[in-house]
Amino acid sequence: MIRAKSRTHANRGMKFESAIEKSCENYRQQKLAVIKKRPTDWTVRWEDGKIISAFPKKKSTVDFEGILAGGQGIAFEAKETKNKTSFPLSNFQSHQISYLQNFAQMGGMAFVLIRFTVHEAVYKIMIDEFCKMISDCETLGRKSIPLDRIKQPSDKCYRITEMYELPLFLNNHYNQK
Repeated sequence: MIRAKSRTHANRGMKFESAIEKSCENYRQQKLAVIKKRPTDWTVRWEDGKIISAFPKKKSTVDFEGILAGGQGIAFEAKETKNKTSFPLSNFQSHQISYLQNFAQMGGMAFVLIRFTVHEAVYKIMIDEFCKMISDCETLGRKSIPLDRIKQPSDKCYRITEMYELPLFLNNHYNQK
């Protein structure tokens, strides 16, 4: 079962997301895709002129959405972990997985990007493969996906190249055409 994300981790991954946004801008300039980060609406509680709490107004879907040259939709979630040996399932919320599954069923490209900061490695995992990984973990009673499982190369799960710290997450897609 995927659990809700801790609020203490709210800003974790901001550098990674910023790098992805720069990659998206490069893809737009190359006329390969238009991909935008989805903003999260926040409810802010003030007391005596100070912010005492902030929380999302509603559940967000995924971090990034857009369209590829040729018309195919694209949606993905980006996550980062400091864990050395596995990726905690608690980093995802079930509605994010459901959204990506529905997106893929409609013909869109749906995946997750996972960055292991300790290894300076980013992996792209197509949503159907990611769901298999989650299912395997649940069957085995695991709360995380082992890095060794993520490292098993396939056309649905692979390490992506980074150039100047920018993840090149569409290169494999366009090289196959």
